[in-house]
Amino acid sequence: MRNLSKKAKTIIAGAAIAGLASTGVAYAYWTASGSGTGTASTSAGVNDMTFTQTPDLFTAMYPGDSPQTITGTINNTQLSGGQSQYVTTVTITKDYVTGEGSTSLGCTVADYDLVDGVVAVGQDIPAHSSIALPVSVTTPATVQFHNSGANQNDCKGATLHLLYTIS
Repeated sequence: MRNLSKKAKTIIAGAAIAGLASTGVAYAYWTASGSGTGTASTSAGVNDMTFTQTPDLFTAMYPGDSPQTITGTINNTQLSGGQSQYVTTVTITKDYVTGEGSTSLGCTVADYDLVDGVVAVGQDIPAHSSIALPVSVTTPATVQFHNSGANQNDCKGATLHLLYTIS
């Protein structure tokens, strides 16, 4: 190194430093690590589903009457642009009885038979649309006045109210 000029020594030292510096940058790049977080949200869902029984009233029932099929419409009442809703089942239950003999004389939901009260639907209902019930079922839900074999005059003029639960 004695024969080299000061300028040459500076160039060699600079090249050596640059070489070491580039090694350090490459080393830092390959061993870099870090962390972070993020989020994604989903809709809370809506409860804009209704069931409308059609016809609104059954044919007047009496002891020994045939079972009557429960029909109606499942409605997704969200406005246009809303979410479609998947309906798995409609569960129908006997809720209460009103009318002439229901309060004082003893006509109750036990005087009526409800058969196949869980109706499989398994369909997506777009916003602001509906589908009819029964939905391609081999055994639709039915309601019938229960013939107990005893005097059932307490139920004359009574009305059975049904409750529909959509899930």
